[in-house]
Amino acid sequence: MAHSSLRVSLCQLSSVHDKIANFQTCSRLILESKKEKANMVFLPECFDYMSRNKEELIELAETLDGPLIAQYKNLAKENTIWLSLGGFHQKISNEKDALKKVYNTHIIINDKGEIVSTYNKYHLFDLDIPGKIRLKESDTTASGKGFVKPIETPLGNIGLLVCYDIRFPRASSLLRFQGGAHILTYPSAFTIPTGSKHWELLNRARAVENQCYVISAAQVGIHNDKRSSYGHSMIVDPSGNVLLDMGGPDQAVNQCKVIELATSKEELMGLIEKIRREMPLENSLAVENKNFFFDHDVYRKLIQCSNLDHDETEEEDHYESLLPIDESIKYPFGPEVTIHPSLVIARNLHAFAFPNRSPLLPGHVLITTIRIHNPPESLMLDCSRSEVAALFDLAKIVARKALAPTYFNNNPNSAPSKKPILSPAQQIGSHTTTPHANLQLIDSSGPAFTVTVQDGKAAGATVPQVHVHLIPRHKGDLKKKDDSNADVDDNEIYRRLAERDAQSIKPETGNWRTVDDMAREADIYRKILYKNGSDKNYFCS
Repeated sequence: MAHSSLRVSLCQLSSVHDKIANFQTCSRLILESKKEKANMVFLPECFDYMSRNKEELIELAETLDGPLIAQYKNLAKENTIWLSLGGFHQKISNEKDALKKVYNTHIIINDKGEIVSTYNKYHLFDLDIPGKIRLKESDTTASGKGFVKPIETPLGNIGLLVCYDIRFPRASSLLRFQGGAHILTYPSAFTIPTGSKHWELLNRARAVENQCYVISAAQVGIHNDKRSSYGHSMIVDPSGNVLLDMGGPDQAVNQCKVIELATSKEELMGLIEKIRREMPLENSLAVENKNFFFDHDVYRKLIQCSNLDHDETEEEDHYESLLPIDESIKYPFGPEVTIHPSLVIARNLHAFAFPNRSPLLPGHVLITTIRIHNPPESLMLDCSRSEVAALFDLAKIVARKALAPTYFNNNPNSAPSKKPILSPAQQIGSHTTTPHANLQLIDSSGPAFTVTVQDGKAAGATVPQVHVHLIPRHKGDLKKKDDSNADVDDNEIYRRLAERDAQSIKPETGNWRTVDDMAREADIYRKILYKNGSDKNYFCS
């Protein structure tokens, strides 16, 4: 049953090693929250258990389809209430080299009892002071691959984070400015020494700098003879005002408190938008960098996904390195040209791909950086290492996942699971107005690509922006149409590219493709790369 107001239940626990006892406690608090007409209940990190040693931590872990999460799904469904399960010890089913670790997983379950989002904690808490304390989460926990898109809930868009993520402002900013989050969550089990110094400060800072509500359920009190938690579960509004603080170990443990955020979702969104209008942070971001300004050593790992140790398949890893395509902005190609979002095939943190409007061969794609470079000559030299990695990572993804199954028929690792009535290549070829429209597009000789960068005027570049040419190649594709010059080298592509770029090609000549034509091609590739809107849409990996 829908409620007339938006009410949030914040739970503060003192979890122990007994999973059954912890579930009984959480179940009681969820039922109490339902009686007080809460829309959503927030449980802290380690709501399932707080282990006494490493062996116990691994032994008690379960998978997402295990009995414990099934019980929480039933609770949510039976009580038509949303649940934020702040830090579940998720068993890794496909272990490598007998490495025994778990994921620290934040789970969102909707009021139908369905898991609608999960996030594996990325920043792990490692503390090792010789002779004093050793608390290294990485000993037993595997780092997640990246940050997930905020999930739409009755309260607005909620960004999933966990505990130690609160110390890294760029993590929350990623969810706010790229994901459109209205609420940020930091379910936690802060230690007493660090909590007493930093907890409230960090919660208020993340709220103010992102103009979001912050909801942080926390563990509290003594769990065992080795571990105690600070508590002070907290709700902070976008102006930094603490709306709720549930106190520390001296307060009652295992309790919940329900507060009303607004009388309706519309009112809540209005409050957030009012704060954002009065302090328009977006206006401080350069237009061309609006959604791509996270460039930091810590986050380079998120782009270079092939270096990550994870248990999903390589295919999933490639999909998850893509970011959602923002349809509300135009994408810059040099200082004077913008690319309409309908033409964008795919994008990652620093680069995007789009069809060439005057392709040398079918499937000719350009990949360029988001940031506009303005050095005197060589543009590549002005690129950061992150931008270089992003350019070629995106080229690899587009080549392997979109172009290979479209233009070659013997690539079993990349072929789509269901073939359309017309293959993508046939669809593209039927609309293309280039001289190569009648080329035999499906080649049985195997995938082949030319990947090249024209950097600077002397290299033939006509657009003053770093960009990669990615072109599917087939035997004989660059030979002249007549047979008088049959021995022309297939790899004279560099001369051909320079000639084409140097020509003053105008749309009316028929050599430029229409925007609709290019958008059709971009849509075909995009559907392959983004799995037709798969909800497993990571910001970066």
